[in-house]
Amino acid sequence: MHQLSASKAALKAAFPHTLPIMAGFLFLGFTYGLYMHSLGFGFLYPTLMALCIYGGSLEFVAASMLLSIAGGTVFYMILLRVIPLL
Repeated sequence: MHQLSASKAALKAAFPHTLPIMAGFLFLGFTYGLYMHSLGFGFLYPTLMALCIYGGSLEFVAASMLLSIAGGTVFYMILLRVIPLL
């Protein structure tokens, strides 16, 4: 019981410090979703890409790569090599 209250106290102390970082992630996620929607992708595709790719700017580059003829092929080949490693 004491450990649970200590964890709650630590969370209460740390949460205000995480708000600026969370705001940045929410802003980037929202702009990425809008960008992917403007390119014609649905909701599921950018969500899965955001879960698989942990690099903010790489998600934007990957979106433009998917629209190019050779880039989409290269991107899928990279994913085929990376996904089994997960």
